[in-house]
Amino acid sequence: GRAPRVGPARAGCRCCAATMFPGGGAISQRQMREAQAMQQKMMEQQQRALQELHHPQLSVPPEHAMLAGDDVDVTRWHIVYPSYIDARKSQGDGRRVAKANAVPAPHYYEILLQCEKLGLPYRPEAKLYPRDFLDRVRVRVQLRNGAGELHNAAIPNKYHLLCELGRRIKESPERKNRETRLVGGGGGGGGGGG
Repeated sequence: GRAPRVGPARAGCRCCAATMFPGGGAISQRQMREAQAMQQKMMEQQQRALQELHHPQLSVPPEHAMLAGDDVDVTRWHIVYPSYIDARKSQGDGRRVAKANAVPAPHYYEILLQCEKLGLPYRPEAKLYPRDFLDRVRVRVQLRNGAGELHNAAIPNKYHLLCELGRRIKESPERKNRETRLVGGGGGGGGGGG
């Protein structure tokens, strides 16, 4: 018999304009362009997240006594993405608490406000959540100081932190005002005649 032809790792298929890969897989030029466009979009989203983080109106609450400075090492602090407490998401999509303890569409800024009120040191970071690329900012939170003492005795671990964040954001005046504007923003209707 004839010896098998040894060629380049990828060879073009003339009939469907596809690129053949070792092992029999093929990807069309259209699929390759779509994958490149998706990768470009992800890079742009990450760049926008960095810009949003440094935007003066969105970065930190006005009273930010608990904000950790850039000189503080936060690598061992707990990570909180808004998806962790998002009631719209399933657990497979990243929600970490029961729906009763979650809140619809939380924003990282709401998490910062509640950490400030709970007396927990925090720092926002521009980092995409792998399960949801719309989650562009996460929050690092410290529960214990260097001596191992809790900053807030009511928050002994990350699960309690997430539940408390969800509950507090749901009950916050800012959230209630926002929901009132969304639900009741259409104005009142006329009454019926008698």
